[in-house]
Amino acid sequence: MIHELQKNPAYKNVTYPVWTNDRNYFEERYPGWKIRKEKGRYNIYNNLNELFDSYDVFSFSRELLCKPLSEDDRLFPYSLIKNCFNEDLGFETKRDPGRDGYYIGADFAMSANTGADFTCFCVGRRINGKKRLVKMERYKGLGYIAQKARLRILNELFRPVELLVDKKSFGEAFIQDLRSEKIPIKGFNFDAGPKQEAVASLRGDFEDNKIELPRDIRDLNTKMKIDILVKELMSYGVKYDPIKKSIKLEGIGSHDDTVDAFSLMCFSMRHRGFSNYAIIRGNKRRSSSALMSRT
Repeated sequence: MIHELQKNPAYKNVTYPVWTNDRNYFEERYPGWKIRKEKGRYNIYNNLNELFDSYDVFSFSRELLCKPLSEDDRLFPYSLIKNCFNEDLGFETKRDPGRDGYYIGADFAMSANTGADFTCFCVGRRINGKKRLVKMERYKGLGYIAQKARLRILNELFRPVELLVDKKSFGEAFIQDLRSEKIPIKGFNFDAGPKQEAVASLRGDFEDNKIELPRDIRDLNTKMKIDILVKELMSYGVKYDPIKKSIKLEGIGSHDDTVDAFSLMCFSMRHRGFSNYAIIRGNKRRSSSALMSRT
């Protein structure tokens, strides 16, 4: 609604962001307080250097910079993505024996029927401070058993530290079955709140140039898969739900499965060393519905 009001000449629009290009009003008003960008979030510290509040990139833009997202906005424009390409790299086929720290994100198709969504798996690892996508698989028409079998194979090939999946697809039973086989799988409730945190974290990674995408044009499989991911990233945006009177983040195009799997992979890497996925707001940690026991 605010975007419609801004376009209407009958209304006067005045905004008071915490800073502009040449002035930091926040630190002028609150001497000793600081705003720091850390791990893709904007954290506010008081004059005792204690964490006072924390915002993801979307909340910070909306609430402190007075720039709410509209349905015309795209969260991952090409100008943000292109700097992450490494055109000398192709996908890996299995775990590098000299490397540790692989992570997998998975987005499942609910049905194997014709016209169903795609199943997508993204495998990544940390290299020189960046999150490198080392393999991406995308299938249409995989059933419940086939998707589970593919996860077993990827686990055997890469021995990941963690495999993070959208648990609302098949539920807790699916996760428990694989966990009983010693596969380090964990569920994540990819609904509105946690999804915004994961997607905002991914946006922050792109802004900070912490993503590396292999795109060797001599490797047709790698290039084709990365081009699909780029297309879906560029189509990812904000959609308004007039019934619930709320916004949600999703692909505006026909599919967004690669983005969901990729954001889960990167989110898992962000929380390395933790198994309790939390949505941080204010100076207290609140656990999301994707609660796991702390390791």
